Amino acid sequence: GYLLTMRFLLLFNCGDYNMCCTGYIQLAGIVIGVIVGYVMALFLKMIDFSGIADAGWLTIPVPFRFGISFSPTAVVAIILLTVVNVMQTVGDITGTTVGGFNRCVSMLIRSIPTQS
Repeated sequence: GYLLTMRFLLLFNCGDYNMCCTGYIQLAGIVIGVIVGYVMALFLKMIDFSGIADAGWLTIPVPFRFGISFSPTAVVAIILLTVVNVMQTVGDITGTTVGGFNRCVSMLIRSIPTQS
C-alpha cells in the first residue's frame, strides 16, 4: 500500500518540478525527488543503518575484491550500441550541416584541408 503511494507521490513531485517550475528548480526536479523520497523513506523506517554502525571509520579499498569477468554478450552489446551511437552522431552532424548551415555535405568534405 504505502510503496505504491510513495511511487505516485514521487512521480507527481518530479513531474510538477519539470512542468511548473523554471530555471534551476526545473533542472533539479529529479534530485529534489530523490531527496523527498529519501526523507519519506526515513520517516517510514524503510532505511537500515546497521551496515553503517558496523563499519570502521577508515577502510582501505581492496582492488578486485569481487573478482573481474568479461561477458562476451555484454561486449557484443556495447559494440552494437557504439556503432548505433556513431551512426546517430554522423546523421545529426549531417542534418545540422545541411539544414542549419544550408551547405552540401560534399562541399564540407572538400573544404577539409589535407596534408600534401
